[in-house]
Amino acid sequence: MEYRIKKHEAYSSTTPVIPTLPIVVESPHDSTQHPKDAPFSCAPIHHMKQVDWGIGDMVIPVAKSLGASTLKSEKHRCYIDFNRSARHMHPDHILGDTSQLDVSANSLYAKAGLGVVQTIAYLGSDVRLVDPLPTQQEVLSRIDKYWRPYHAQLDHHIQNNIDNFGHSLHLSCHSFPLKNMREKKELEGSTFFLGTIDHKTADPEILSLTKTFLESQGYGVKCNHVLKGMELVRQHGKPCDNKHSIQIEIVRESYMDVDTFEINQENFCKLQTIISDLIQTLGQEMIQRSHRKPSL
Repeated sequence: MEYRIKKHEAYSSTTPVIPTLPIVVESPHDSTQHPKDAPFSCAPIHHMKQVDWGIGDMVIPVAKSLGASTLKSEKHRCYIDFNRSARHMHPDHILGDTSQLDVSANSLYAKAGLGVVQTIAYLGSDVRLVDPLPTQQEVLSRIDKYWRPYHAQLDHHIQNNIDNFGHSLHLSCHSFPLKNMREKKELEGSTFFLGTIDHKTADPEILSLTKTFLESQGYGVKCNHVLKGMELVRQHGKPCDNKHSIQIEIVRESYMDVDTFEINQENFCKLQTIISDLIQTLGQEMIQRSHRKPSL
């Protein structure tokens, strides 16, 4: 499969030379890279826990081989989080003036320091990631330099699918450590969590097909339960325009040791095969949709 490669400070991206599948596969949180001058003040272990370990390596190669477009972050999510809106900050986590920022004073994540620029290690902790706090100019600079180009490239992939097929499906792929979740008891027993913000970002039939396929492979699946999707699917999923977005969260313990960060190669490869088969299944559905005549 031939594809074009695009490199940017914020992302790496591939597009098949010959459009094959109207699918974009994305991994926004598995980068460990951040500028050397980033003012992180806590132990590296806290940065490591924020990374969606292995997800890019799991999903990007198979997506490319099947002819899907891909997008992968090249910046650590603590430095700039592409899955938060550009206004997703709280005044308590910005140093000084906020007059040029449309700060979000009521968001749970923003209040917790988990905004578009993160200042706290993870929800419910008091571990400060940065010292001093970022100024509004630093936040605006990161948004312009990284956040906007990343979202623009994702939009480009989606529009390219619309132009070639009339439909597009965006899969935003993530992982999370079950042991650290406050809702651990609610989440136990499932490996995959699919989010479309309560059916707002994708056709429920596509979500149902995704769930049914994964269940047929022996995995527990929950839809729009706790992990319902965030900014990437919210901004880019517009079913009324044939632009569908699903957030896929995988329990990290299903393929790695979350304490030592060691990958279980057998489980990893098994999940990679499942993801490959899922992309093919969803690709067939999206191509069939492109061949259907719109109802009058």
